[in-house]
Amino acid sequence: LFSTRRQEVETQLGSTGRTSARASSWATLQTRRAKQEIPPRSELFAGWKRQAEENGFPTDVSAAFGREFPRGQFSDYRNALRTARDNLAQEFSHFKASELRRAVFVECQGKGGLNPRAIKSWLKKDCNDLEQFVNLGVRNYQNIYTTLGSIQREKDLLQNVDSLKSAMQQDGVRKKDVEKAITKQRRVSPSHNSTPAEKVKDYLFGDKRTFTLNAGQAEALRYVCDPRSQIKAIDGAAGTGKTEMMAAAVELYQQRGFDIIGCALSGVAARNLERATGVQCDTLKSTLARLSPNAGDVVKHHTAQLARAAMNKPKYRLDKIELHSKSLVILDESTMAGNEYFSKLAGHCQKSGSTLI
Repeated sequence: LFSTRRQEVETQLGSTGRTSARASSWATLQTRRAKQEIPPRSELFAGWKRQAEENGFPTDVSAAFGREFPRGQFSDYRNALRTARDNLAQEFSHFKASELRRAVFVECQGKGGLNPRAIKSWLKKDCNDLEQFVNLGVRNYQNIYTTLGSIQREKDLLQNVDSLKSAMQQDGVRKKDVEKAITKQRRVSPSHNSTPAEKVKDYLFGDKRTFTLNAGQAEALRYVCDPRSQIKAIDGAAGTGKTEMMAAAVELYQQRGFDIIGCALSGVAARNLERATGVQCDTLKSTLARLSPNAGDVVKHHTAQLARAAMNKPKYRLDKIELHSKSLVILDESTMAGNEYFSKLAGHCQKSGSTLI
């Protein structure tokens, strides 16, 4: 009712007789006027204040944007800062000052009366609080921060990784089985992102197309199956054959009676890993919840199942995962996992004597 711009668009649409979304976008472009020279800030503020008074807004509302930080709402700012800090620390090992400021402003949304200028002023002071933040220096003209909790998580992660590196697998894969797997003829499996034509070709000729692991894959398979360490890291560019190598490794470990647990940061990556290895996979967060479920995880799970039941979707149980010395945990895209999640997973593997790839 108050938008003259919308009236112009509807008039243009009426002249063409079209009502689709694409026609509306076209009409919006046709009626768009070039921006004129922008008046000075002083004229803009004066005009806005005059318009506010003409429309019956009280003068204190016009001046609200420049008032000091309200003392009664200081706790709202503090809670927003704490939430923003914890969210950033959970996802990243360090963060820039601009990222912290943006996260704080996001958390302050909906809390009326919080002055942006005052928030920036208080945030600048809080960044120097050594109990909340650790200044790592300057990069690209911005301060880089972390938290004491993040530093402790990194220490715990390194300690767990060192313990896994020095531990020996019990009843691991035998060398002769690895060499047999390297020379084994393997069927070409269809890719999850194949085109329809490629899927038809895979269906018709896939059983006739075979391959063996190349030299790089063979070296990686020997490394993954080496029993002298309980943690392995596989790094390779896309298309280098990591998936085929991991499928061969899973086959060897299963032959030795290992339980395989697959996980990835996102649901899409977990499904792709499941297709490639044939092992049931889940997200990293869900896997950690099943390794050590707490009351919050149980409540969240049952709430999600009630919602799935209401939408006639299949339900699933929150079965606890019990790791042991003959468990193999595969974490796909591990570099994208935050230190907190990675440290927790490595800690579970270290305590149970499991192998982590």
